Amino acid sequence: MRARRTLHLVRGEARPAAVADGDWIVQLEPLEVLAGDERGEIDYTRLVALLFTTDRVITW
Repeated sequence: MRARRTLHLVRGEARPAAVADGDWIVQLEPLEVLAGDERGEIDYTRLVALLFTTDRVITW
């Protein structure tokens, strides 16, 4: 059984308290991946792709 993957969408200065290995953290402004398989700036096409490959999304 594969581990569940979570996408944490972060607005403003909010930060997730704790995340599992393999989870993604995406800052919405500027749009960038802060933790996960790839880091750095992304575009909205990549964000949509991340949304479709996660098991759940949490907005902070």
